[in-house]
Amino acid sequence: MGDDQSISLLIGLLFFLLILSALTSCSEAALLAVNRYRLKHKALKGNKAAILTEKLLEKPDRLIGLILLINNAVNVSSASIVTLISLRIGGEGALVIGSLILTLVLLIFAEITPKTFAVKYPSKIALPASLIYYPLLKIFSPLVFFVSFIVNLVLKLFGFDSNDLKGQALNSSELKAAVTESAEYVPDDHQQMLLTILDLENINVDDVMVPRQEIIGLDLNEPWNDSIKILKSTKYSRLPLYRDDIDQIIGVVRVRDVLSDIMNPEFNESQLLRKIQAPFYIPEGTPLSKQLINFKEHNHRFAFVVDEYGDIQGIVTIEDVIREIIGDINKIDKSSDLELHKLSDNKYRVDAGMSIRKVNRLLAWTMPNKGQTTINGLVLELLGEMPEKGHNFAIENYIIEILDSNDHMIKTVSIEQLQST
Repeated sequence: MGDDQSISLLIGLLFFLLILSALTSCSEAALLAVNRYRLKHKALKGNKAAILTEKLLEKPDRLIGLILLINNAVNVSSASIVTLISLRIGGEGALVIGSLILTLVLLIFAEITPKTFAVKYPSKIALPASLIYYPLLKIFSPLVFFVSFIVNLVLKLFGFDSNDLKGQALNSSELKAAVTESAEYVPDDHQQMLLTILDLENINVDDVMVPRQEIIGLDLNEPWNDSIKILKSTKYSRLPLYRDDIDQIIGVVRVRDVLSDIMNPEFNESQLLRKIQAPFYIPEGTPLSKQLINFKEHNHRFAFVVDEYGDIQGIVTIEDVIREIIGDINKIDKSSDLELHKLSDNKYRVDAGMSIRKVNRLLAWTMPNKGQTTINGLVLELLGEMPEKGHNFAIENYIIEILDSNDHMIKTVSIEQLQST
């Protein structure tokens, strides 16, 4: 009777140790797999468990040392108890069977199963576990510190520094992957904006600028009444001022600064010139990420893009950069848009001055740009001459037909996307 009670007590103690082993394995995997950014967010909101978890993870060697001390003590104790049970039940012959059974139980129920569960739900386990491990680490800190010291000493002999585990930053490609993989939690439009922001360094001002031939401004050598008409009717908030040629820039006028003045018949050129701003120049090829910083640092919203010879290639505004990030604020009605008009399925009439990037964005196409910015530039680059009306050609799976042109530029084309077979 006494042996039966003793065996029952040992089995009960073994069952408790197995549960403890499973919990330590589970919490170890969860603490190492927890999302650090989500953890930081919870900690900033005042979540006590998240704050303690962050403190524990600041020194992962000590945390792992504490967990392994507990886990190894539990597993060694479990092995000792199995040895006692085996000897009392079947003698020395049962030791091998008892060891095999314990190994299998530990592997399945105290290692693989709890760790798999922990990796799937790390936050649900790591945060409550920190409430237990944090005070335990304080209690056993001398022992844990000694073990960690020995471990770090051994690691340094092999050229490894445990501090390398801290502060591993993600590069832009890894951040893009993280955003893409978080599609389950981030709305599509927000995800697209985040990806575009991360991709700004790969997009330059040439991709979003208003090309030289499309710049609307005030030529002060033209009749003054023409300038007044442009100021009254323009849809732009700022206009460049020049004489004869756009390369002869004088400055930039903010339209709202002269709205009240243009109603005055005595308003003249000298009064207009007193209200202009100095032009701001940037080199072509400037990445949008850098240009966004330039706009902020120099307190500008409007810049002229110039080539290596100082000739103006286009203008870019802060609105162009923002539009690239968030897309067009207003939904495009392709049936009535002046730049883009739907002719049939997958076929559109397009203003040749439109940027290839904008066409691709609006229609979800992947038309190549061959180093050119606009449709007009792409056609001239490919053909090497000014094509006549009706001329058509293919570029990858797109058919382009010239609808309207003059001696020096293409005005309108039709583009049809061929369905891949």
